[in-house]
Amino acid sequence: MRQIEQLRWLDQMHFYIKNKVTGNTNEFAGKLGLSEPKVNELLNEAKELGAGIEFSKEQQSYYYTTTVTIDMALGFLVSPC
Repeated sequence: MRQIEQLRWLDQMHFYIKNKVTGNTNEFAGKLGLSEPKVNELLNEAKELGAGIEFSKEQQSYYYTTTVTIDMALGFLVSPC
C-alpha cells in the first residue's frame, strides 16, 4: 500500500471514529473502501501507537477512549537546480 493512501485512510478513519459514526467493522470497511481484515490491521496499528479505541455495542461504533489528535504533513520541498 502506498504511503499516501495510508495517510488518506488514516485521516478518514480518524474522522469516523472521532464522530462515532463508524458502524460495525463490516460497515466501517465499506466506508473506507477496505476489507475487514485491513480495517482491523489499521485499528490495531493505531492502538499500538497509543490511540485508545474501543467498540460500543450500544452505539454500533468505534470510539476513542483517549484524546487523539493526528498531525500529518506531506509535501514537497523544492530547491532551485
